[in-house]
Amino acid sequence: MNWELQFKEQWENFCKLVKSGFKQKYHQERGWLKSKIPLNTIINNVVENEVKSWENPTHYHGAWLRKLNREHPDLGKEFETRINNITINNPLKEGKPFSKLEIAVGLLTIIGSFTMFFWGQNLRNFDFANVNFKQGAAAIGIIMGGIYTLKTAKEKREDEQEERIIKEIMNELETHHHQLTKIVVKADKIKS
Repeated sequence: MNWELQFKEQWENFCKLVKSGFKQKYHQERGWLKSKIPLNTIINNVVENEVKSWENPTHYHGAWLRKLNREHPDLGKEFETRINNITINNPLKEGKPFSKLEIAVGLLTIIGSFTMFFWGQNLRNFDFANVNFKQGAAAIGIIMGGIYTLKTAKEKREDEQEERIIKEIMNELETHHHQLTKIVVKADKIKS
């Protein structure tokens, strides 16, 4: 039996579950209103939940670990201790709430719509009756274009931020992966 190869498959699956679990929790906790829960708490809750699958003998992670414990009790115990201590310790930080592009588009939208709406008006004696249809339509068009651009820029910034955070999480999980692989390689060497 090639323990290292089997563990690689188990670990890839574990990382996929952590990644999808984080994305789900991140979107739940981080909607339009920012949560007070720190990112590290969110990801460590997800990791802790996925680590429990290694303790469940009916789950494929747990079945694999049970087999390791049966064939190599000392290494199985060492592996179990190491996997139960997985946490994300590096502080994860969210980006800024607005990018420079979003701020610029917001300001230009406001300035452009006001300029178009009030074009040719005496601001001291402003009268809505003097605003023609073209001016109103152009101002609304500028506002709608600005809103669409802001929404697109916000989604892009949030996607980039999420990918950056996931990359940091996966990098830290990789250190745990290397430590666990060392244990599994010992099991392969004993067999040989």
